[in-house]
Amino acid sequence: MPPQQNTIMIYGPKLDGTYVVEFRTTAGESLAISVPGSEAAVLKYFQARMPYGLVAPDAEERLSISRFLQTRQRRQAPPSPAHASIP
Repeated sequence: MPPQQNTIMIYGPKLDGTYVVEFRTTAGESLAISVPGSEAAVLKYFQARMPYGLVAPDAEERLSISRFLQTRQRRQAPPSPAHASIP
């Protein structure tokens, strides 16, 4: 069964000092990159701040949420002064 979210995970350090960065899509496709410990300072930084990985939403899903919020804001916006009635 494929994962339900796009994820990025950082594993390590392994016994030899290397780290593995895994990218996994909602479709179940994955790519793993091995990084030598001597080049892993940035990975250590991010790993400390996201110990359970990172979830990345699909772009289409994000666009849908953005469109929803824009539509909602338009509905809640007060009438413009040109259309306001004058008593």
